[in-house]
Amino acid sequence: MYDRHLLDAQATHDFVYEGVDLGAHRTVVRRGLPKPSLSVYLDVPAEAAVARKPGDMFGEYALA
Repeated sequence: MYDRHLLDAQATHDFVYEGVDLGAHRTVVRRGLPKPSLSVYLDVPAEAAVARKPGDMFGEYALA
């Protein structure tokens, strides 16, 4: 079980490298990380997500 994995990696690339052609990066991530057998989306307020991981490099702005 992974807290953040394939989908998180893709979302992080989209946020951090906005406007950059990520075709090759997406291919490497898809091939290099195992595919989940089940994905669950937990919709929580950004404040709660930030409070869960204090000091994380991405703040409330990125999570919102």
